[in-house]
Amino acid sequence: MDGIVAKVDSDAVKGLTMEDPVDRRAHFGSNHRDPLIAESCCSMFAAALDDFMLKLLIVCAIVSITLDTAMASPEDRKIAWIDGFAIMVAVLVVSGVGSIVDYRKEIEFVMRRNNADKDKLVDVVRQGKLFANVHHNEIYVGDLIHLKYGMQIPVDGILVEKSSNLTSDESAMTGESEELIKDTNKECWARLEEAKGSGKTTTVTTTHGRRTMLPSPIMMSGTSVAQGEGLMMAIVVGPDSSLGKIMAKLENKDADKTPLQIKLEEIAEDIGKLGTIFAVMTFHVLMLRFIFEGLVYKEIDMFSDKNASLDAPVHGCTEDGCMLQYLKDWFKFLIIGIVIIVVAVPEGLPLAVMISLAFAIGQMLNDDCAVKKLASCEIMGGANNICSDKTGTLTNNSMEVVNLYIGGKDISIPVKTT
Repeated sequence: MDGIVAKVDSDAVKGLTMEDPVDRRAHFGSNHRDPLIAESCCSMFAAALDDFMLKLLIVCAIVSITLDTAMASPEDRKIAWIDGFAIMVAVLVVSGVGSIVDYRKEIEFVMRRNNADKDKLVDVVRQGKLFANVHHNEIYVGDLIHLKYGMQIPVDGILVEKSSNLTSDESAMTGESEELIKDTNKECWARLEEAKGSGKTTTVTTTHGRRTMLPSPIMMSGTSVAQGEGLMMAIVVGPDSSLGKIMAKLENKDADKTPLQIKLEEIAEDIGKLGTIFAVMTFHVLMLRFIFEGLVYKEIDMFSDKNASLDAPVHGCTEDGCMLQYLKDWFKFLIIGIVIIVVAVPEGLPLAVMISLAFAIGQMLNDDCAVKKLASCEIMGGANNICSDKTGTLTNNSMEVVNLYIGGKDISIPVKTT
């Protein structure tokens, strides 16, 4: 223990001298954590548009507006854009509703998180004096932190002194609900030598594996003091601590797609494939019909302006032939195929899903249940079974008799499950 204290240039009784806080922070790292900043509504709106179904609808809207406007007659051209514009409005409503709801939840979450961080205060011994209400951001390696019942440990450290039976709850880190005994480094080594000399086992088997029965001097950040008081020296702070590593993994984790988003993308891909297949079939059928009728009735003559069988002018043909008219007909066939793809895409499906999720969030807010992400309602709504271990047991708040032993007989009673 003396070697560790010397390495961090501190004192196990008086704590830090605080003569070089800047150099200490540069050498050992900082425990400072920047306050959370809410993501902008515009970035959320852009993220909401990054969806295959919505991208497909945007393409369909652009194609619809372009073709309807270009092919419409002069008197209908003023209203030809309405169908495509309606699809675009639906896309904007879907993205807007989702981004606005998510932004409101993000603001609420960030505000509560930052307010909670302001209350993270500890008592620190420096220069032999007790400094009360020191914020977690101002803790340095080598600081002596006063441990007391119920407090959350801000950094990784080693216990240097205890005034009573000290235990910690490390279920947040290990999932093990049993409290762990903590003691100074000297006492821990003494207990270990004593156990080796007596031949007693030093481990016990639990549901999470084998766990030592001996006390430990290590205090992990993110855990809490279950009982007792003591004094620990900060050894690891910031992103290198146990809590810091976990927070870094959570911050760098990319958001996974929700089950409903995956299903919608599958539906969009299937619709796109089927629509494309039928569009290609329709185009080929129209082209075959055009060629077949031209061959039967001998109406195809690309380089003459008259009907081959009637020797009469054909509508749309010029003196240079009917090639231009035929190209217009073929282009109409192509437009019909594209329209089939556009019509096949259900523009109302994403809108219906988004409105239903927004309504679900409103209902949860009425029950004082804050939801950060809109997709959380979707995930919880699709849950069939919820499994939990002993550290997070969920019950119906009622007890039922499931088994009776009467007259030497074991009788089982069926239980109604909900």
